[in-house]
Amino acid sequence: MLSIHPHPHDKPRKEEVLRLIMQSLNDLGYKNVVDSLQKDTGIDLEPLSVQQFRQAILEGRFGDAEQILRTLPLRQPDKPLDSAYFLIREQHFLELLEQKNTPRALHVLRQEMTPLNHDVRRLHHLSSLILCATPQEIMDQADWDGADGSSRAILLEKLEKFVDPAVMLPKARLHTLLNQAFEWQRHECLYHIANNTDFSLFYDHVCSKRHFPNHTIQILTDHTDEVWHLSFSADGSRMASISKDKTCIIWDAKKFTKLHTLYAEQAATNGAWSPNGSMLLLCGVDHCLRLWDTETGRLLRTFDQHKDQVTCCVWLADGHHFFSGAMDKSLILWNIDGKIVARHEMGRIVDMKLAMKKTPRLVTIDMDGCMTLFDMSPQGQLKEIGKLKETSKVQSMSVSRDGRYALTNSQQPDEIHLWDLDRQVLLRSYTGHEQGDFVIRSTFAGYQERYILSGSEDNDIYIWSREHQALLDVFSGHDGRVNCVAWYPSEPVMFASASDDHTIRLWGIVHEPNAEEHAALGKLQV
Repeated sequence: MLSIHPHPHDKPRKEEVLRLIMQSLNDLGYKNVVDSLQKDTGIDLEPLSVQQFRQAILEGRFGDAEQILRTLPLRQPDKPLDSAYFLIREQHFLELLEQKNTPRALHVLRQEMTPLNHDVRRLHHLSSLILCATPQEIMDQADWDGADGSSRAILLEKLEKFVDPAVMLPKARLHTLLNQAFEWQRHECLYHIANNTDFSLFYDHVCSKRHFPNHTIQILTDHTDEVWHLSFSADGSRMASISKDKTCIIWDAKKFTKLHTLYAEQAATNGAWSPNGSMLLLCGVDHCLRLWDTETGRLLRTFDQHKDQVTCCVWLADGHHFFSGAMDKSLILWNIDGKIVARHEMGRIVDMKLAMKKTPRLVTIDMDGCMTLFDMSPQGQLKEIGKLKETSKVQSMSVSRDGRYALTNSQQPDEIHLWDLDRQVLLRSYTGHEQGDFVIRSTFAGYQERYILSGSEDNDIYIWSREHQALLDVFSGHDGRVNCVAWYPSEPVMFASASDDHTIRLWGIVHEPNAEEHAALGKLQV
């Protein structure tokens, strides 16, 4: 654990510590203890004016609350309080509507809120509530639980942000600080791979290396040639493995038994599950995409409008449309009935990913190492928002769940690059593996995607700390190049690896290793 020795002047002030303790005791219901502490120490939890402000809000005396607010020290003294007044008057307006006092509510809206010239869109929405027939309809439309619910307490929490926190303590401040301490310990723990660890206030948190899924728990040997690609369905119930033997096997990802074997005239190299897992797209060696029913193993449709190798495909959230990228310098948006919705001219696309952000983001990368970022409308229309250039040839790419970060597997030198797509900058590089001339697929892994996992030309699997860039371990077991790794999206902590040795290995946690097993946990001892 990182040890921090604060400067004497950095120590918490006694008065602040006592006030935080008082607030926590008060929240826990020990008001008599708080009164005693205030009397013994001569330190008040909060000034009388703040107590009166809280009471005025909670009792619905909104005019009094505004008057008191004007007297309190503010976080930003030079900034007008219009936003705070708007929040108070909005609460007043909603309570008047709830009481069916529509004339008075209209007066508040027109004479008190509108002159603030704040949040016009919200004003329009509030004005529409006047047409609501019942208080319940008002609450539903306003996403508000009424004067007798928690709305006043929620308002008070919002108003805290305007007042100097040294005067008006933010809600549950000690609890917030403890959570920040837990999160910092989590961040500093190199082996915190899952979110199932108990934290204690009595000792620092450190995960053991044994928390890593660093032991082969099962080997699947059903393919008869190199295994090139692995992917799990979104719910983690099934896994698809794609092989040079011209098959794709769909596995039960709980028992890892075969459900279906999909046969094609040409081998695939890439695949994508539909959002609900009912269909699987395969593409790779030829100019076609093939859509399969994963429940029956039946081929549903072949899409053959590309003129060169189709390298990648991604689904839209609706499950009825998808993009395909190919070496013919085109990006096509299809619907599952076979109709082309849109065609875009691009470079020779080698990989692409779609992140379902608030505004979905499509990321493509071409043979020249140019990564292109697009915002996508719900209808699939693309708006280019940036380009990033790799310094060498790139064979594959992975994107984080939140769509902010991308991993690229770079050749010459053998590096995995982490890009911040929002800031459009290269953040970190990870080294130690062997990339070579073939496609190696890396991925984000673990709790909050805090790890980088990759196969390698040297038959091993490498795992790094995403934040610290430290190589944490090297896992051996395969007898051929490891082409792809896929992190299991559910519990337990597990991942799968695919290799030229025709096998798929499933890696899990060793709970109580004996001396012989401990020696096999990984090559790299940290």
